[in-house]
Amino acid sequence: AEYVRDILRSWIQSNSRGFGVNWSCTMEAAMRVFSWTWLYRVFADSKAWQYNDFKLEILDVLYEHLVFVERYVEISDVNGNHLIADAASLVVGGAFFEGIGSGSKWRLTGWKILEYELGKQVLDDGVNFEGSLSYHRFVTEMLFLAVQSQESITGEKSERFRSYLLLMASYIDAYTKPDGSAPWVGDSDNGRALD
Repeated sequence: AEYVRDILRSWIQSNSRGFGVNWSCTMEAAMRVFSWTWLYRVFADSKAWQYNDFKLEILDVLYEHLVFVERYVEISDVNGNHLIADAASLVVGGAFFEGIGSGSKWRLTGWKILEYELGKQVLDDGVNFEGSLSYHRFVTEMLFLAVQSQESITGEKSERFRSYLLLMASYIDAYTKPDGSAPWVGDSDNGRALD
């Protein structure tokens, strides 16, 4: 908890909000939303995180990340995993801030984008249209987190998303070797939303 606190403080002090290389791509901010909301849930009650000024700083910066993501959602002629990351982070971050400020609005905006993109970016057989095994896994992870967050707020099962996720997981199972490794097919930047 202390190590994570110190890393986050260092990052915040070294990266002015909205400026510099770590803010040059919306997806980068979106990825921090996934990890920082998870870290906050894991460590919020730890002794190292009991300083209210630190907790408020993290919450403030996390909120600003979501303002940034909403403002610069990466919609283009051909949308891919960047848009999924942006939208899923709005769902996850919006659920994290549900009932506070723009939390509900972010969640609903992100969910609406994902609903629109799901059938476009994931084929009927459950394979991600980008043709990369790494991107397929990455998109599956982000959609899983978004569905989990959305369902935790609404209390309703998202059957359409669950059906796609099961197909996507089946594909991952099919290409994963018995030792847990997978071949490299297509782009492979190794982006991950889950370990």
